Amino acid sequence: GQRAKVQALDSSWKRFVGELVSIIAAKNDFGGVRIFYSGYGIETYESLAAVASDAKFAVMSYAFVMIYATLHTRSPFLALVGLFLVMLSIPATLAVFVLVSGSGEFSLMMCLSVFIVIGVGSDMLFVYTDFYKQSLLFSREPVDRLKFTYMQAASSTAATTFTTAMSFFANLASVLRPLREFGFFMGVCVTLAWLIVFLAYPSTLVIGERLHTCCRRCILAETSTSSTSSSRKSVAQQAKRKSMVMLADALDPSKKGV
Repeated sequence: GQRAKVQALDSSWKRFVGELVSIIAAKNDFGGVRIFYSGYGIETYESLAAVASDAKFAVMSYAFVMIYATLHTRSPFLALVGLFLVMLSIPATLAVFVLVSGSGEFSLMMCLSVFIVIGVGSDMLFVYTDFYKQSLLFSREPVDRLKFTYMQAASSTAATTFTTAMSFFANLASVLRPLREFGFFMGVCVTLAWLIVFLAYPSTLVIGERLHTCCRRCILAETSTSSTSSSRKSVAQQAKRKSMVMLADALDPSKKGV
């Protein structure tokens, strides 16, 4: 129908704009006469192209934080699930923003939320993980350890989250609409990141500890069986057993990471 024709014309126009911008950019890079251009759809195309080219930096930052979180928590499971919980705050904030504003339009400044929420969220994960490991000094009961973690980590992260969120909400007093939207979006995003981590990450710590304890016992049982089966071990077998013991120590949930 008519809607399909409009969508076909819109896609043809976007394809034409992309080809035109590519040709002009190539001419400008070649030198000689420099061409300045502007028009409907061109600014949007260049903005989206810039966001797409910068997406690799977001992926690199996420990968770096993932590696560091794995080293700090000594658990790939905690790093993966923890950062996933943090990133859940972005779609949740988008839903809140649409409900509050009544509009589905987003400014490009909101793309910065990926970098900011990764930094703020990973800090909360480290605080919860460290306090959960410190709880071993007081009790080994999961309930008591969770109480200690909530009392210590929740209050510590709540203070930093509140100040960060208020600094973003202060932009609501700006006369610029994009800046107001960005301040509201980031304030809600930081608050929801704290709430999601508060509700879901401590239970993830318990599951991760049990999982890695089970893996560590299986590795140590395998190394002890292989060591008793043969009295005369080769150098390769000794190296393998040593590496398995080092892996078991790395999976020890009671030890701190980097």
